Amino acid sequence: MDVLQSWKNLNARMADENAAAIPGLFQVHMGVFDDLRKNGHRITVDGQRASVLASALRPEERLALACRIGRDLIEAQTGIVNGGFAEICAVQQADFFPHCVTMALGAMLEEMRPGPSGMKMTVLCSYETFMGNDDPLAAVLPALAPCFPWAAFQLDAARRAPPQTAVKMISLDRQGTLFRADRVTRVDVARTAFSGSVIRGEIRQGDLLQVTDEAGRELCPPGNVLAIYLKDRVEAGKVLSEKAESLLPGRHADSLLAAVDLPQGTGQGILLTKEDPPREIPEKPAAKADPADAPEKPSPAEKPAGRGFLARLFGRQKE
Repeated sequence: MDVLQSWKNLNARMADENAAAIPGLFQVHMGVFDDLRKNGHRITVDGQRASVLASALRPEERLALACRIGRDLIEAQTGIVNGGFAEICAVQQADFFPHCVTMALGAMLEEMRPGPSGMKMTVLCSYETFMGNDDPLAAVLPALAPCFPWAAFQLDAARRAPPQTAVKMISLDRQGTLFRADRVTRVDVARTAFSGSVIRGEIRQGDLLQVTDEAGRELCPPGNVLAIYLKDRVEAGKVLSEKAESLLPGRHADSLLAAVDLPQGTGQGILLTKEDPPREIPEKPAAKADPADAPEKPSPAEKPAGRGFLARLFGRQKE
Protein backbone atom coordinates (compact mmCIF):
# COMPACT_ATOMS: atom_id res chain seq x y z
CA MET A 1 0.00 0.00 0.00
CA ASP A 2 1.24 3.47 -0.90
CA VAL A 3 0.50 5.24 2.39
CA LEU A 4 1.15 8.74 1.08
CA GLN A 5 -1.09 8.28 -1.96
CA SER A 6 -3.88 6.84 0.18
CA TRP A 7 -3.56 9.83 2.53
CA LYS A 8 -3.89 12.17 -0.45
CA ASN A 9 -6.93 10.21 -1.62
CA LEU A 10 -8.52 10.64 1.81
CA ASN A 11 -7.98 14.41 1.70
CA ALA A 12 -9.40 14.63 -1.82
CA ARG A 13 -12.47 12.61 -0.81
CA MET A 14 -13.10 14.82 2.24
CA ALA A 15 -12.80 17.94 0.08
CA ASP A 16 -15.78 16.61 -1.89
CA GLU A 17 -17.79 14.93 0.87
CA ASN A 18 -17.08 16.68 4.17
CA ALA A 19 -15.06 19.89 4.06
CA ALA A 20 -15.41 20.25 7.84
CA ALA A 21 -12.90 17.40 8.24
CA ILE A 22 -10.14 19.17 6.29
CA PRO A 23 -8.77 21.40 9.15
CA GLY A 24 -8.27 18.33 11.35
CA LEU A 25 -6.48 16.45 8.56
CA PHE A 26 -4.30 19.49 7.90
CA GLN A 27 -3.23 19.57 11.55
CA VAL A 28 -2.23 15.91 11.28
CA HIS A 29 -0.37 16.67 8.05
CA MET A 30 1.66 19.48 9.65
CA GLY A 31 2.11 17.60 12.91
CA VAL A 32 4.15 14.82 11.32
CA PHE A 33 6.96 17.33 10.73
CA ASP A 34 6.98 18.14 14.44
CA ASP A 35 7.13 14.41 15.20
CA LEU A 36 10.24 14.08 13.04
CA ARG A 37 11.82 17.25 14.42
CA LYS A 38 11.29 16.43 18.09
CA ASN A 39 11.64 12.65 18.11
CA GLY A 40 13.21 11.61 14.83
CA HIS A 41 16.40 10.65 16.70
CA ARG A 42 14.47 7.76 18.29
CA ILE A 43 13.95 5.97 14.97
CA THR A 44 16.56 4.54 12.60
CA VAL A 45 15.69 4.39 8.90
CA ASP A 46 18.09 2.85 6.40
CA GLY A 47 20.90 3.05 8.92
CA GLN A 48 20.36 6.75 9.79
CA ARG A 49 18.43 8.54 12.48
CA ALA A 50 15.16 9.74 10.99
CA SER A 51 15.86 13.33 12.10
CA VAL A 52 19.14 13.38 10.17
CA LEU A 53 17.54 11.76 7.13
CA ALA A 54 14.56 14.15 7.20
CA SER A 55 16.78 17.22 7.31
CA ALA A 56 18.18 16.40 3.85
CA LEU A 57 14.80 15.71 2.19
CA ARG A 58 12.37 17.91 0.32
CA PRO A 59 8.95 18.41 2.02
CA GLU A 60 7.19 15.81 -0.15
CA GLU A 61 9.93 13.26 0.54
CA ARG A 62 9.80 14.11 4.23
CA LEU A 63 6.06 13.49 4.21
CA ALA A 64 6.63 10.10 2.60
CA LEU A 65 9.18 9.31 5.33
CA ALA A 66 6.61 10.20 8.00
CA CYS A 67 4.08 7.89 6.33
CA ARG A 68 6.60 5.07 6.28
CA ILE A 69 7.47 5.54 9.95
CA GLY A 70 3.81 5.70 10.98
CA ARG A 71 2.98 2.51 9.08
CA ASP A 72 5.96 0.68 10.58
CA LEU A 73 4.74 1.59 14.07
CA ILE A 74 1.35 -0.07 13.53
CA GLU A 75 0.87 -3.83 13.68
CA ALA A 76 -2.69 -4.42 12.45
CA GLN A 77 -4.79 -7.55 12.31
CA THR A 78 -8.48 -8.40 11.95
CA GLY A 79 -10.18 -9.80 15.02
CA ILE A 80 -13.35 -9.86 17.11
CA VAL A 81 -14.15 -7.16 19.68
CA ASN A 82 -17.44 -7.26 21.62
CA GLY A 83 -18.78 -9.90 19.25
CA GLY A 84 -18.13 -7.92 16.08
CA PHE A 85 -15.39 -7.63 13.49
CA ALA A 86 -12.64 -5.21 14.38
CA GLU A 87 -9.36 -3.86 13.14
CA ILE A 88 -6.98 -4.30 16.06
CA CYS A 89 -3.89 -2.08 15.93
CA ALA A 90 -0.92 -2.47 18.28
CA VAL A 91 0.88 0.89 18.18
CA GLN A 92 4.50 1.49 19.16
CA GLN A 93 5.96 4.84 20.37
CA ALA A 94 2.53 6.47 20.37
CA ASP A 95 3.68 9.36 22.57
CA PHE A 96 6.50 10.30 20.21
CA PHE A 97 4.92 9.89 16.75
CA PRO A 98 1.16 10.45 17.24
CA HIS A 99 0.70 12.38 13.97
CA CYS A 100 2.68 9.85 11.91
CA VAL A 101 0.60 7.01 13.37
CA THR A 102 -2.68 8.88 12.76
CA MET A 103 -1.73 9.65 9.15
CA ALA A 104 -0.82 6.00 8.49
CA LEU A 105 -4.00 4.74 10.17
CA GLY A 106 -6.13 7.15 8.10
CA ALA A 107 -4.44 5.85 4.94
CA MET A 108 -5.08 2.25 5.99
CA LEU A 109 -8.77 2.87 6.67
CA GLU A 110 -9.12 4.70 3.35
CA GLU A 111 -8.23 1.42 1.64
CA MET A 112 -10.93 -0.50 3.53
CA ARG A 113 -14.59 -0.79 2.54
CA PRO A 114 -17.38 -0.25 5.07
CA GLY A 115 -19.73 -3.08 5.88
CA PRO A 116 -23.53 -3.08 5.42
CA SER A 117 -25.29 0.20 6.05
CA GLY A 118 -25.66 0.96 9.73
CA MET A 119 -23.03 -1.59 10.79
CA LYS A 120 -19.97 -0.15 12.44
CA MET A 121 -16.56 -1.75 12.58
CA THR A 122 -14.47 -1.27 15.69
CA VAL A 123 -11.00 0.18 15.24
CA LEU A 124 -9.11 -0.66 18.43
CA CYS A 125 -5.76 1.03 19.08
CA SER A 126 -3.68 -0.51 21.85
CA TYR A 127 -0.58 1.35 23.03
CA GLU A 128 1.44 2.66 25.95
CA THR A 129 1.49 6.28 27.05
CA PHE A 130 3.64 7.91 29.70
CA MET A 131 1.98 9.67 32.61
CA GLY A 132 2.38 13.42 32.30
CA ASN A 133 2.41 13.39 28.48
CA ASP A 134 -1.38 13.93 28.22
CA ASP A 135 -1.76 10.98 25.82
CA PRO A 136 -0.87 12.71 22.50
CA LEU A 137 -2.33 9.95 20.31
CA ALA A 138 -5.73 10.25 22.00
CA ALA A 139 -5.65 13.98 21.24
CA VAL A 140 -4.84 13.50 17.53
CA LEU A 141 -6.89 10.44 16.49
CA PRO A 142 -10.31 12.18 16.68
CA ALA A 143 -9.39 13.98 13.44
CA LEU A 144 -10.17 10.72 11.63
CA ALA A 145 -13.64 10.20 13.08
CA PRO A 146 -15.52 12.49 10.61
CA CYS A 147 -13.79 10.72 7.70
CA PHE A 148 -15.03 7.22 8.57
CA PRO A 149 -18.57 7.27 10.00
CA TRP A 150 -18.66 3.47 9.67
CA ALA A 151 -15.79 3.10 12.18
CA ALA A 152 -16.03 3.15 15.97
CA PHE A 153 -12.65 4.15 17.41
CA GLN A 154 -11.63 2.63 20.74
CA LEU A 155 -8.42 3.32 22.64
CA ASP A 156 -6.71 0.93 25.02
CA ALA A 157 -3.93 3.02 26.54
CA ALA A 158 -1.71 1.51 29.23
CA ARG A 159 -0.29 4.30 31.37
CA ARG A 160 3.34 3.94 32.41
CA ALA A 161 5.63 5.99 34.61
CA PRO A 162 7.97 8.09 32.49
CA PRO A 163 11.51 6.75 32.19
CA GLN A 164 14.15 8.40 34.30
CA THR A 165 16.40 10.37 32.00
CA ALA A 166 19.60 11.67 33.51
CA VAL A 167 21.26 14.73 32.03
CA LYS A 168 24.17 13.59 29.91
CA MET A 169 27.40 15.38 30.73
CA ILE A 170 30.17 15.64 28.14
CA SER A 171 33.73 16.24 29.27
CA LEU A 172 34.78 19.28 27.28
CA ASP A 173 38.44 18.66 28.13
CA ARG A 174 38.29 15.43 26.12
CA GLN A 175 36.81 17.08 23.05
CA GLY A 176 39.38 17.59 20.33
CA THR A 177 37.13 20.08 18.53
CA LEU A 178 35.15 22.99 20.02
CA PHE A 179 32.96 25.50 18.19
CA ARG A 180 31.49 28.44 20.12
CA ALA A 181 28.18 29.74 18.73
CA ASP A 182 27.30 33.42 18.87
CA ARG A 183 23.92 33.08 17.11
CA VAL A 184 21.49 30.20 16.64
CA THR A 185 18.68 30.04 14.07
CA ARG A 186 16.21 27.20 13.57
CA VAL A 187 15.94 26.69 9.82
CA ASP A 188 13.60 23.74 9.35
CA VAL A 189 12.70 20.31 10.70
CA ALA A 190 15.79 19.20 12.65
CA ARG A 191 17.99 21.76 10.92
CA THR A 192 19.67 24.50 12.92
CA ALA A 193 22.17 27.13 11.72
CA PHE A 194 24.96 28.22 14.06
CA SER A 195 27.06 31.33 13.59
CA GLY A 196 30.38 31.21 15.41
CA SER A 197 34.04 30.25 15.43
CA VAL A 198 36.18 27.18 15.95
CA ILE A 199 38.15 27.39 19.20
CA ARG A 200 40.21 24.28 18.58
CA GLY A 201 40.27 21.35 16.23
CA GLU A 202 38.64 21.20 12.82
CA ILE A 203 35.05 20.75 11.68
CA ARG A 204 34.32 19.08 8.37
CA GLN A 205 31.08 18.64 6.46
CA GLY A 206 29.54 15.35 7.56
CA ASP A 207 31.06 15.40 11.07
CA LEU A 208 28.81 14.25 13.92
CA LEU A 209 28.66 17.06 16.50
CA GLN A 210 27.33 17.17 20.04
CA VAL A 211 25.53 20.27 21.32
CA THR A 212 26.26 21.36 24.88
CA ASP A 213 26.20 24.36 27.16
CA GLU A 214 29.39 25.78 28.65
CA ALA A 215 29.23 23.28 31.53
CA GLY A 216 29.11 20.31 29.13
CA ARG A 217 25.42 19.45 29.56
CA GLU A 218 24.05 17.88 26.36
CA LEU A 219 21.20 20.03 25.06
CA CYS A 220 19.84 17.74 22.32
CA PRO A 221 20.77 14.59 20.40
CA PRO A 222 23.89 14.95 18.21
CA GLY A 223 23.63 15.64 14.50
CA ASN A 224 25.73 15.78 11.35
CA VAL A 225 27.12 18.92 9.73
CA LEU A 226 25.13 19.49 6.54
CA ALA A 227 26.93 22.56 5.19
CA ILE A 228 29.40 25.27 6.15
CA TYR A 229 29.10 28.85 4.88
CA LEU A 230 31.93 31.24 5.75
CA LYS A 231 30.68 34.67 4.73
CA ASP A 232 27.93 36.24 2.68
CA ARG A 233 28.95 38.53 -0.18
CA VAL A 234 27.01 40.54 -2.73
CA GLU A 235 27.67 40.09 -6.44
CA ALA A 236 25.53 41.62 -9.20
CA GLY A 237 22.88 42.47 -6.65
CA LYS A 238 22.66 38.88 -5.38
CA VAL A 239 23.66 37.62 -1.95
CA LEU A 240 26.04 34.70 -2.33
CA SER A 241 27.52 32.52 0.38
CA GLU A 242 31.06 31.24 0.40
CA LYS A 243 30.73 27.52 1.04
CA ALA A 244 33.55 25.52 2.63
CA GLU A 245 34.24 21.83 3.21
CA SER A 246 35.92 22.43 6.56
CA LEU A 247 36.45 25.02 9.27
CA LEU A 248 39.87 25.49 10.87
CA PRO A 249 40.75 27.03 14.27
CA GLY A 250 40.07 30.75 14.39
CA ARG A 251 37.83 30.74 11.33
CA HIS A 252 34.34 32.20 11.66
CA ALA A 253 31.30 30.69 9.95
CA ASP A 254 28.28 32.80 9.17
CA SER A 255 26.26 29.59 9.07
CA LEU A 256 27.20 26.10 10.16
CA LEU A 257 24.12 24.06 9.25
CA ALA A 258 23.64 20.95 11.40
CA ALA A 259 20.93 18.28 11.64
CA VAL A 260 20.01 19.05 15.25
CA ASP A 261 16.92 20.42 16.94
CA LEU A 262 17.49 22.59 19.99
CA PRO A 263 14.73 22.98 22.58
CA GLN A 264 12.92 26.31 22.45
CA GLY A 265 14.45 28.93 24.68
CA THR A 266 18.02 27.66 24.27
CA GLY A 267 20.15 30.75 23.81
CA GLN A 268 23.63 31.81 24.83
CA GLY A 269 26.64 29.70 25.73
CA ILE A 270 26.19 26.95 23.13
CA LEU A 271 29.13 24.79 22.09
CA LEU A 272 29.41 22.26 19.29
CA THR A 273 31.90 19.57 20.19
CA LYS A 274 33.57 16.55 18.63
CA GLU A 275 35.75 14.00 20.39
CA ASP A 276 38.41 13.39 17.78
CA PRO A 277 39.90 9.90 17.67
CA PRO A 278 43.42 9.67 19.10
CA ARG A 279 46.13 10.15 16.57
CA GLU A 280 47.96 7.05 15.49
CA ILE A 281 51.71 7.47 15.95
CA PRO A 282 53.43 5.68 13.07
CA GLU A 283 55.98 3.13 14.11
CA LYS A 284 59.54 4.05 13.34
CA PRO A 285 61.16 1.74 10.82
CA ALA A 286 63.84 -0.48 12.27
CA ALA A 287 67.28 1.03 11.89
CA LYS A 288 69.43 -0.71 9.34
CA ALA A 289 72.42 -2.49 10.79
CA ASP A 290 75.77 -0.82 10.13
CA PRO A 291 78.18 -3.34 8.62
CA ALA A 292 80.92 -1.79 10.73
CA ASP A 293 79.07 -2.86 13.88
CA ALA A 294 78.90 -6.52 12.84
CA PRO A 295 81.22 -8.91 14.76
CA GLU A 296 84.35 -9.81 12.84
CA LYS A 297 84.42 -13.27 11.31
CA PRO A 298 87.44 -15.36 12.19
CA SER A 299 89.98 -15.62 9.40
CA PRO A 300 90.76 -19.02 7.91
CA ALA A 301 94.08 -19.09 9.80
CA GLU A 302 92.20 -18.71 13.09
CA LYS A 303 89.94 -21.67 12.44
CA PRO A 304 90.62 -24.54 14.79
CA ALA A 305 92.12 -27.50 13.01
CA GLY A 306 89.60 -30.16 12.28
CA ARG A 307 89.65 -33.66 10.85
CA GLY A 308 89.05 -34.00 7.15
CA PHE A 309 86.36 -36.10 5.56
CA LEU A 310 88.64 -39.14 4.97
CA ALA A 311 90.03 -38.96 8.50
CA ARG A 312 86.54 -38.96 9.93
CA LEU A 313 85.55 -41.84 7.71
CA PHE A 314 88.52 -44.16 8.27
CA GLY A 315 89.96 -42.92 11.49
CA ARG A 316 93.35 -41.34 12.06
CA GLN A 317 96.03 -42.78 9.78
CA LYS A 318 99.36 -43.88 11.07
CA GLU A 319 102.31 -41.74 10.18
